[in-house]
Amino acid sequence: MVTVNEIYPSYYNVLASPYVFESNTDSIEKAVDDFRKGLAKGDVTKQVVNIIESIKDGKFNYQTVITSILSLASMVLPEIGFFMPIIGLFFSALSGGGPSIDIGSIFKAIQPAIQQMIDKSLTEDNIKDMDTQATVLQTQLKAYQTQLKAYTSITNPGTTDISDLHRVLDNTIEQLNSNLAFFQKEGYKDIGLPYYCLFATLYFTLLSDKIKNGVKWGYNSQAIPSFQTTFDTDLASHTQYVLNTYFENMPKSDDPARDARDDGDDGDAKFENKKAKYIRGMTLSCLDYVSLWPTFSPRDYSQEVDVEQTRTIVASPNISYFAHNIAPPPYHSPLSRIKIYNIVDPLYYGLPIIGAEKWDQSGGYETEGKLNGVQTPSVTFPQNDPVIQTLPCVAGPAESIIGVIGGYTFNLKSGNQLSLLPDHVLPMPCSLVGGLVGDEEDVKFPDNHKLNYMIDAKTSGYSVTVFENLVPENIIGQPVDTDNGNTVLQIKGFPAEKGRIGNPDQGELHYVYEPGNGAAAIDLKPYQILELPFYNYTNGDYHVRIRYASKSDIPAYFSVNTPNGSQARGPITLPNTETQASAVPGMSGKYAFNEGATVTIPVVKDKDYCTVNIQNNSQEALFIDRIEFVPKTNLCDNLHCDCNNPVDTDCQMCCICASLTDCDCNNPHGFDCAICCSLGISHPSFVTLTDLQNITTQVNALFASETKNMLAKEVNDHDIEEVVLKVDALSDEVFGTEKKALRKLVNQAKRLSKARNLLVGGSFENWDAWYKGQKVIRLSDHELLKGDHVFLPSPTLYPSYIFQKVEESKLKPNTRYTVSGFIAHAIGLEIVVSRYGQEIKKVVQVPYGEAFPLTPIGRICCQSYSTSNGKPVDPHFFSYSIDVGALDVEANPGIEFGLRIVERTGMARVSNLEIREDRSLTANELRIVQRAARDWKTTYDQERAEVTALIQPVLNQINGLYENGDWNGVIRSGISYHDVESIVLPTLPKLRHWFISDMLSAQGNIIARFQEVLNFAHRQLEENTLLHNGHFTTDAANWTVEGDAHQRTLEDGRRVLRFPDWSSSVSQTIEIENFDPNKEYQLVFHGQGEGTVTLEHGEETKYIETHTHHFANFTTSQRQGLTFESNKVTVTISSEDGEFLVDNIALVEVPMFNKNQMVNENRGININSNTNMNSSNNQ
Repeated sequence: MVTVNEIYPSYYNVLASPYVFESNTDSIEKAVDDFRKGLAKGDVTKQVVNIIESIKDGKFNYQTVITSILSLASMVLPEIGFFMPIIGLFFSALSGGGPSIDIGSIFKAIQPAIQQMIDKSLTEDNIKDMDTQATVLQTQLKAYQTQLKAYTSITNPGTTDISDLHRVLDNTIEQLNSNLAFFQKEGYKDIGLPYYCLFATLYFTLLSDKIKNGVKWGYNSQAIPSFQTTFDTDLASHTQYVLNTYFENMPKSDDPARDARDDGDDGDAKFENKKAKYIRGMTLSCLDYVSLWPTFSPRDYSQEVDVEQTRTIVASPNISYFAHNIAPPPYHSPLSRIKIYNIVDPLYYGLPIIGAEKWDQSGGYETEGKLNGVQTPSVTFPQNDPVIQTLPCVAGPAESIIGVIGGYTFNLKSGNQLSLLPDHVLPMPCSLVGGLVGDEEDVKFPDNHKLNYMIDAKTSGYSVTVFENLVPENIIGQPVDTDNGNTVLQIKGFPAEKGRIGNPDQGELHYVYEPGNGAAAIDLKPYQILELPFYNYTNGDYHVRIRYASKSDIPAYFSVNTPNGSQARGPITLPNTETQASAVPGMSGKYAFNEGATVTIPVVKDKDYCTVNIQNNSQEALFIDRIEFVPKTNLCDNLHCDCNNPVDTDCQMCCICASLTDCDCNNPHGFDCAICCSLGISHPSFVTLTDLQNITTQVNALFASETKNMLAKEVNDHDIEEVVLKVDALSDEVFGTEKKALRKLVNQAKRLSKARNLLVGGSFENWDAWYKGQKVIRLSDHELLKGDHVFLPSPTLYPSYIFQKVEESKLKPNTRYTVSGFIAHAIGLEIVVSRYGQEIKKVVQVPYGEAFPLTPIGRICCQSYSTSNGKPVDPHFFSYSIDVGALDVEANPGIEFGLRIVERTGMARVSNLEIREDRSLTANELRIVQRAARDWKTTYDQERAEVTALIQPVLNQINGLYENGDWNGVIRSGISYHDVESIVLPTLPKLRHWFISDMLSAQGNIIARFQEVLNFAHRQLEENTLLHNGHFTTDAANWTVEGDAHQRTLEDGRRVLRFPDWSSSVSQTIEIENFDPNKEYQLVFHGQGEGTVTLEHGEETKYIETHTHHFANFTTSQRQGLTFESNKVTVTISSEDGEFLVDNIALVEVPMFNKNQMVNENRGININSNTNMNSSNNQ
């Protein structure tokens, strides 16, 4: 039996058994990162299997994870290519994971989405044809896998090997073309478009590999350009076909559904619903793939790319009491804050209007949708914690049948929850709405999306919710970790709609719908200036290019404005894209890149940002899709590549090296030249005796005595790194012996520094010792550092932090400790040190540290810069003191140390972090720390007692579910769905870790563990009952419905099946495996109202068992001792008189040992009607 001390240990080690919370978005992002690292190492079998298992377990949406992985298609990969690894994602049987994870294919998985999108069912012939096309391709892909594996295992392939590979590659391309042709046939143009896009996606990835790896695969290098020409031609034709088909089949304004007049005269709303479903389905199943196709081109994308999507998708409008209103226009800016405005209607309640307030660059808010000037409460969403689900709340009385939306609860990506209610609703309970509110009571956002805007105008018609892709700020130069010792910079593409008007006197920017681009284009009117702000976090050269459409040559003006001045400033000509062979069709013309310009962009200092400016200096139409930054400096360890080749020529990363001779960049484009040079950071060589003496003096100064067994008190870890750089610069030829001896001493100093440092991996040599944000990475080869440093990126989507705790057992009583570290560059970096309550909490701004020239004397860091506003800057080195009083091993407060980015566009590079013993406390210091310790312990003990009181009753209830209270064992016989669902999880005060926002605290772990155990009990009930979906959480799936039986959400959040009158019923036929007519079964039913459950069985003679349920409140009734005459049993539920609500029903086999416990056949057990197994916890 589980006790409180087991699930809530007395010690204060909040990271003892960490439970990392991951939203679906976080999990998919992590899966993509893992896949990237596997690709870099040449094997993704494990990653593919993990992804498929997550899909199988319902953690991932199949389509979302596929489109996310496809963003990696431009990576420079081994000769096996990108097509080979993704085969296993498209067809799980080819993943290498065995039959246990065979979930079919993406093609089969999207069939339900197709039916919803086209608003009709697929016929048996449709499904058969679709399955056949996928199966034939799967067979061919298996042959491709086998042949390519065989080919790449041969050291020197011969003519026959090459011929065999070419044959299977040509056959695969031919099969994909056959698949594409099939879905262009009449009858399949609409229902088959998602299949068409998937086949085309596979085709383009394979053709891309053929271009990149052609020479390795035995093709003549002279043939490669023709492969690229084929890619360009087919990209244009397939894109045009998808766009044409998309618009041809979109529900039109003259659709007969628009004239429907039923259920409240809401024909317009039903039409908008149908159209929204079509656009949403087509966007997720077709257009998102189309927008990725151009990034598969090896010519345009020769290294990893991250092109952001800002396109929006619309949820189905909720149908209200009024009709014939047009849905609101799109709202293009990310939503930061929502307000509810009250509109009083004499016929109904005061109904809420949702007003969105968007964040702008100046930090202010611009209100959208504000009506009548009514001021009401608002809620602000963190920029890096977007809304991923909305839950409407009841405004009217809780017992009201008609639930009028009076407010909303917003679930954030982090798992936190915010609520917003207008003044007149504040006293009312906030619960989920059912009844007549609309089609979708709660709005679940698609994976990787956040709320863009929501307008709920109940007095005028619709509730409309719009989602957009999770889009961070415009940031370039953020390194990406490949986990193979290298870090790379991606090509970054920013949609033009993320820009702003540069000359407001010329009017507002105009947005143009471009469904194939993944973002709206900007129709840049004559003399308007598009200004795109961005931040750079890595010094270097970037090739800046524009993707645009025009039907004539456009004279324009271009500049890249940085804190160091304007670059590439001057007039340019954007050539007519209609005549360019590589252009991709869109709605406003053909899109292509301009030649672009190479500029040197400095790293951001303070809060400065850069801008790209484009002005249309003509009277002609100019449509700008996006602006891209191609990094010309690769950040692989010990590499510095300067790629001066134009975008469209020669090798992928052609590097011109100043001092190396081993660079070969003569290969044709796209083949061997992935990274073709190696150039480390250069330092001078010290050759004079004075140099040696100065450096020797600095080495000796590291130690406290001649014995060299203790460091000098004032020496920190970064001092040692500066000295070792100077030792390494001594000439081997002149001072070889002396250099070796000095290096031995510096190594000893580094070992002593590690030994005294209570942090594990203070220089990040032990990366696993740190808790860190998802995008935080370890880098090396900084000009100021010998060892590794950590890069904390901006927290636009994910918290950016590192954290470590020093356990109580490592500390000494009544001692002062020094916490120190080196910051090369920081914007909005918060330093937190805590023992009794965050004693140190400081936000620092440290300017970019540029090293002085390395000399035998003086420091290396740093040339100073002032902030843009003239304020004083923080030093590169920080040092704070933290005092420890008496030790408390049981509570284990320890010393907690963390660094995190607290500004949206902040970042930091830090190293040499230390917590080391300083000295004993003075009497006065000891009195102060004793008082702090006493206050902390009092608060800790009080909170622990409160939490224990809250969890003990729930712990007892959960123990009662399992035999002998064993949570890993089986549930007790007789446990019902209601027993599990009636357990209400407690509301605990601190669910999240105080510093790490994406990690649960010890209290959060309790709730997570409770929920896990309840879920386990629920799964056992599912396995034990013979009925499918007996809890009706998936509506009436698995049941045959007659009449108007439908799912309804109650005020307490439960989903029940509602039978409005006696004409409604549902039925399900089950087949009992290993049927034995002597086995006995038990029927357990939980519901409210008057209804009947009948069980029909028997073959030649039909037998009907009837179970009646007549209870005014939700009650559990049972029928025991049931036996059947056949293995087939039909269970029917129906209402007898009026509304009948069914919570759950189960039919279970009675264990033999339980037969003697049988009681009356119809026994009712009154149950509290307020039951909910879910928690409503807030941090």
